Amino acid sequence: MPASKVKNIRYIGKSETYDITVNSKDHIYYANGIATSNSHSYSYAAIGYQTAWVKAHFPHQYICSWLKISKSEAKPLEEIRAMMSEARRLKIKVYGPSARNLPKTDFFINDDCVYFGLSAIKDCSEKSFEKIIAAVPVAEFKKMNWTDFLINYSPLLSKSQIIPMCQTGCFDDFSLKARLECEFEFNQFNTLTLPQKKACRAFYDPKVDKDLVDVLIKYSKEYPKLEKVKLAIYSLQNPPMDLSDSKKNMIEHEKELLGINITCSHIERATIPNTALTCKAINAGPYDKYKVFMVVGEISEFQEFKIKNGKMVGQMMANLKLTDSTDELDVVVFPSALDQFQSALYESNVVMIKGKKSNRGGLILEEIYEV
Repeated sequence: MPASKVKNIRYIGKSETYDITVNSKDHIYYANGIATSNSHSYSYAAIGYQTAWVKAHFPHQYICSWLKISKSEAKPLEEIRAMMSEARRLKIKVYGPSARNLPKTDFFINDDCVYFGLSAIKDCSEKSFEKIIAAVPVAEFKKMNWTDFLINYSPLLSKSQIIPMCQTGCFDDFSLKARLECEFEFNQFNTLTLPQKKACRAFYDPKVDKDLVDVLIKYSKEYPKLEKVKLAIYSLQNPPMDLSDSKKNMIEHEKELLGINITCSHIERATIPNTALTCKAINAGPYDKYKVFMVVGEISEFQEFKIKNGKMVGQMMANLKLTDSTDELDVVVFPSALDQFQSALYESNVVMIKGKKSNRGGLILEEIYEV
C-alpha cells in the first residue's frame, strides 16, 4: 500500500484514545483496528463536529439533551453519571426533581440551570403523571403544600410512584418535613379506604389544618368507630421510628432512583487532609512521572477485567472513577494493588488514593485508605 494513500491519526479524549488509519485508496477507515466504511466515517465525523459545536456554544442545552436521551440508552444510569460529571466540569448547576415543576416531566432548563424531570425517577414514566396533570391546574402546583398534595391529589398517583418521589426529594420545597416523614404520612394515609380518603378531602380546611393528623382527628370525632382512622392517628402521633433524614439514606435513595446523588454525597461526610488535591486539579495538572498525588473522593464506578496481552496476561486488574465536588478522575488499579486493596474497592466507598499520574491521564493507584 503506497504511503501517500495512508494517513494515521490519533484522537486523544478525556478518558479514551482512538487510533484512526485512513486508507484513501480503498475508502476504508480503521478506528482502533476496526474497519469502518467511508460513508459511516463521514457520518460519525459530521455528528461529532455538530455535537462539539453545540457543547461549546450551548452547554446547558447539550447537558439537558444528553440527559434526556440517556433514558433510552443500554446503561442509562451510567450515562446520567457521566453527564453529571461533565456538568460539574462545565460549572452547570443541576437540580433534582420536584413536584412543583409539573406539568413538566422531562429534563428542562430554567435560569441557566438544568432540572431533573419526574420521569427521570426509576419506575416513574411520563404516562404515569397524565391523570394528575389533566386534573390539576398548573398554578396549583406552584402554591400547594405537602398536606394539600397528600389529601387532594395523591390518590391520582400510585404508591410505586409517590414513595420514590418522597425518597428523591420531590416534596422538599413543599414543607419543612423530612423525606422520611412525608413517606410515613403517605403510608398512613394510604391505609384508608377510597371513601375514607374522599371524606378526608371534605374535612380538610387548608387555612386551619397543618398536617394530616389534624384532618384525621376531626374525621375521628365525627365518626368515632372507624378503627383505621384511629390507628392512623396513633401511628402519626407515635411514630415507631425516627423520621428525620440521614445523609446516608438520601444518598442511597437518589443513587438508586436517579442514577446519581444530587442533594449530598458521601464525600461531604469525609475529613479531607490539607495535602489532598481535587480531582479537577489532578486532571488539569501536567504529567510528572515522579510526582505522587493524594486525592479524596467517592468511587462512583468500579470494573475489574482480565489482562489479555503482555507480561501480566491472565491476571485481573481494574479501572475506577473517583468523584468529588469538582470533577471525575480515572484511576487504574494494577494486579498487585488490586490484590492488596480489594476490600476497599467498591462503589460508593469514600477513599483517599495515593498514586502517580498516568501518561494517558488519571492516576495509577499505589495506596488507598478508607475515609
